[in-house]
Amino acid sequence: MKKKTIGKKRLFISVLLTGLFVYLAAPLYINFDSNLFRGLYESMHQNDAARIDIYNKGAGQNSAVKILSDVSYESPNWCKNLSGSSSCAVLKEKIAPDWQDYHVKFQVVGSGDVLLDFKGPNKLDKKGRRYPIVVDYKDIKVNGKSISPKVRQLWHDKPYSYAFTAQDGDVVNVSMKIRQHHFKISFLKKYFHLSLNMFLSVLILSFLLAYQLVQYVSKFKILENNSRIDIVFVLVFVFLLFVPMSRISKGDRSVQENRVLAKYQPLFVQGVFNPQYTKQFEQWFNDRFRKRDEVITLYKKIYLPLNKYYRFGTQGIYKNGWLWNNYQIFPRQRNYELENNIRGVEAYKAFCAENNIKCYIEIVPRRLEFAKNEQFRIVPDNEKDKAQIMQQRVKEKLNFDVIFPLKEMQEVNKENLVYFKTDHHWTDVGAFVAYQELMKAIKKDFADLKILSEDDFNISYDNRVRAEHDRRYGQGYTCKLLSLTDEECPLNTPYKYYIHKREKDLNIKKDNWLNKDFYASFAPNKQKVMIIGNSFAENISYFLAPSFEYVYKRRCNSNGDNLNLSRWKKEILTKKPEIVVILVETEYTSHLQDLKD
Repeated sequence: MKKKTIGKKRLFISVLLTGLFVYLAAPLYINFDSNLFRGLYESMHQNDAARIDIYNKGAGQNSAVKILSDVSYESPNWCKNLSGSSSCAVLKEKIAPDWQDYHVKFQVVGSGDVLLDFKGPNKLDKKGRRYPIVVDYKDIKVNGKSISPKVRQLWHDKPYSYAFTAQDGDVVNVSMKIRQHHFKISFLKKYFHLSLNMFLSVLILSFLLAYQLVQYVSKFKILENNSRIDIVFVLVFVFLLFVPMSRISKGDRSVQENRVLAKYQPLFVQGVFNPQYTKQFEQWFNDRFRKRDEVITLYKKIYLPLNKYYRFGTQGIYKNGWLWNNYQIFPRQRNYELENNIRGVEAYKAFCAENNIKCYIEIVPRRLEFAKNEQFRIVPDNEKDKAQIMQQRVKEKLNFDVIFPLKEMQEVNKENLVYFKTDHHWTDVGAFVAYQELMKAIKKDFADLKILSEDDFNISYDNRVRAEHDRRYGQGYTCKLLSLTDEECPLNTPYKYYIHKREKDLNIKKDNWLNKDFYASFAPNKQKVMIIGNSFAENISYFLAPSFEYVYKRRCNSNGDNLNLSRWKKEILTKKPEIVVILVETEYTSHLQDLKD
């Protein structure tokens, strides 16, 4: 008799533990991240309110709804100024476990489209996340017309909507039956993407683990004569194994790693068994388990001080505090890109000739050329930058000089870095060298052109990075991608910065953060210049701005991320610059093919 009692007790404890494990593992079999069980409990027991939102989407300022029946409602501020609607009413009807009839009568004030949203109440948890509270509706009628006779399981984010046109003064009668939610598996499948296969797997494994754990602890206590503290330790250890699965991230990308996270792949795809399921599940779980970001942060804090090499996603810290992206270390050149680029340059050259414009292309050498020994990969000395190859081919085919200041930047780089260590952009020094080489090319067409020298600038040094449109100092973009703090980011190199002595007299007009118009009445050259480029155009434009009376800087890496010439033709012909410059970094040269329209 005693053995049966002990067996029942162990089974009872095993069932309780199984329920706990299944609860903790819920994110594995239900695709929802906010209080599912709390929402289901409240759905079946709360009597707070159903909710019906009534909108009058009239065009006039007096469009509204006037509640005529004796019901509980409110007109919150958020619904008073909705786009296309000047007023709405939110009904809150108490509900009961069984079906009850509800009637709402309202008058339309101002003609317009009336929208009815039947839903559940709006409740948020302590973190501000809305969780589902389901309400059952059926036999919904509007002015006696049946619009939804079947039972609908609705909550705030999954309402049933009905729209119709009404005239000013129309009286509308809405009737329906409402009750507290009666649980159905179909609801979980429809709204929470319940995976029955995964649920059954978790249930079975949880029970086996719980039963085995109870058996082990029992023997552990009896045979080994261990204390309760030891037993508690074992139980806590097993419990902690479930913590990583107790919340699964639903994001698409990892900000820290700058990559797309693995997506869940089902065990059966359209009824066919997925042989890669275990591997895909492991990748999905490893990318999304609870507190993963905190684990990564801790890993960095421990690992970073101990290693001169550090890899993280597509980013890495290598020798001497240099940060790299994969594409900067492993650049690729495809022949079809090269030929298309040449055709793009040909179209650009023809457009300029047709409109009597002097046009130039400058390509910024890749960062790898200036720090080949500061990363894992050994770069052969005879390996050419893709821009070098294109420069030669364009000269051969089109007799057009592409400016590529590699040698000049390498020479200056011996004393002052032309690229930042913690950012993928070039420094002021690199941009100034490229500016001088560009001006030398322009001077061949404009003999009286004056080129600024270092004497025209105030020189300063700073360990921080300034490379973008906002001209602010900071860590550098790659540090941000690695989520490094200011203390962790290796800002240990002084960079040389240039500020023109008459910068305060420079007039800057910003249409948006991408485009800037510069006007310098004091500029030694009176030509108009338009420079079109990716983010590398930012630093060099601040050297061109005090050199010419008008400079128009345009960013091409937006609005489709291309250099399509038709995108700029109209503005070029309107602004009528004598000089147009295309400037991009080597890894962006593939977009030169877009110039061919």
